[in-house]
Amino acid sequence: MKLKDLLYKVSIESVRGVTDVEAVKIEFDSRKITAGDVFVAIRGSIADGHDYIDVATANGAVAIV
Repeated sequence: MKLKDLLYKVSIESVRGVTDVEAVKIEFDSRKITAGDVFVAIRGSIADGHDYIDVATANGAVAIV
């Protein structure tokens, strides 16, 4: 599915880059990211997903939410 289709009707503050990319799956664990995945960075009580954005992109994430 295209990222732009996943984001349809979602209130978005800003977009950097393109949304016309194929999104394979949505994942919040950077260790499970493979090529084409969307990484959702969640701030938790133990860890902050924002600290793992570089890992997610290195593993092939096409987008970060």
